[in-house]
Amino acid sequence: MPAAMERVRDAHLLELRRLNRAESTIYQRARVLARLQAQFPGRDLLTLSGEEIASALDARRIQPGTRATEISHLNKFYAWAEYAIGVPSPMAHVTRPYVPKRIPRPMPDGDVD
Repeated sequence: MPAAMERVRDAHLLELRRLNRAESTIYQRARVLARLQAQFPGRDLLTLSGEEIASALDARRIQPGTRATEISHLNKFYAWAEYAIGVPSPMAHVTRPYVPKRIPRPMPDGDVD
């Protein structure tokens, strides 16, 4: 990861801590950024196009729910970058898949001991 990109990533994660986001959220955001960076070694993530990001997600062959989650993390990162450092977000060109609403299915009372 280029040094400048490391500073941007670290500033973003620090902002999440200042906003009191859950450590699991911060960890997942860092992992999503690391996975994207691994697909573009030596590139600054702030220079990627929406098409490049979509292609990187396609190449990983992930489930729609996982893709939607990763797009959400990337969308938040690029929205922060647009606000904090004025870099336009490429995420407007990345399509988020439809994921049906997950509804809990509790165990029937008769099945509980």
